[in-house]
Amino acid sequence: MLNHQVNLFYEWQLFSAKTLPQKWMHNSIMQNFEFIYFFMEENTDNSLVSPFDYKKEDLNKIEKILQRNLQQVIPLEKTPPNIITPWWGELKNLEFEKKINSKITSTLLGLELGNDFTPSHTHIISSLEELKRLKLPFSQRQFIKRSPFHSSGKGSSLLTENNVNDPIKEDVIITPLLNKKFEIGCCVNEQDHLSFHLAHYPHFTFMGGTVYRDDEELFRSLGLSFKDHFNAMEKIISFYRSLGYKGRLNIDSLYYEEEGKIKPYYLMEVNARRSMGLFLQTLKKLIPPHKKKGDLILTPLLLADDHLIKLSPDLPKQSKKTYFKTGN
Repeated sequence: MLNHQVNLFYEWQLFSAKTLPQKWMHNSIMQNFEFIYFFMEENTDNSLVSPFDYKKEDLNKIEKILQRNLQQVIPLEKTPPNIITPWWGELKNLEFEKKINSKITSTLLGLELGNDFTPSHTHIISSLEELKRLKLPFSQRQFIKRSPFHSSGKGSSLLTENNVNDPIKEDVIITPLLNKKFEIGCCVNEQDHLSFHLAHYPHFTFMGGTVYRDDEELFRSLGLSFKDHFNAMEKIISFYRSLGYKGRLNIDSLYYEEEGKIKPYYLMEVNARRSMGLFLQTLKKLIPPHKKKGDLILTPLLLADDHLIKLSPDLPKQSKKTYFKTGN
């Protein structure tokens, strides 16, 4: 039996204690998403170590959705730290975990594999002098500056002529701002089984996604080649396995329009941990037999709809509620 803590701020813990989020932000995000543990952790002998007081009626609703018992919830303040196991990300072999989760690693691989994996005008720089030497064509296109160490769109910002002289204190990745059409997530388990979903990232922030009962139907609905995408994912997986990593992977890809054509950006980033995409995959079982797909919705609003399943329990400092809506 393990006592799990949902360390959603895994990247902060892994890469730099100096960038830990403020307490209010930490509490809000944890209250938004800690509950996904019940959906993703199937071993009911394990326990959730939590600082929150979940209402019994809310836990009963989740049990009804999942049609099984939930894990026991243990108060954080009464649990010795030495018996707590991080659940979202491992925090065991720190240097190795830094390497396989860094966007520097994935960007270097993408640059090696070619333009379908990483678009042209992509650069890794470590100083303002390097950035100036690039002489980016701001008059022709916009650019994004990305931290190699954050997740879920955090650590990304527009790079413009107005802020191009801002100090650079760490390695950053420069990519062109693309005319995004779709973002596709690929979840890979320890047996290298692949599953796919459509992700929604308005303003660089994860706000839900769509999962199909049949992965190939997802690609058909978007007019994309499932075979081409699958083959690209296998090349990425092969690289990470060659590093000696045997755990789960989450690969984010993007499709964009340029010169009237839809083009792939297969290797936007890789996360070697649990993910919201994996959470979305676990919800496939909630899609009724006569439906093709379901939508994960994150919203500050309280919604009411016959086709909506409210997944998240109510906690006092939530900024978002989580729903699953079954579609066509």
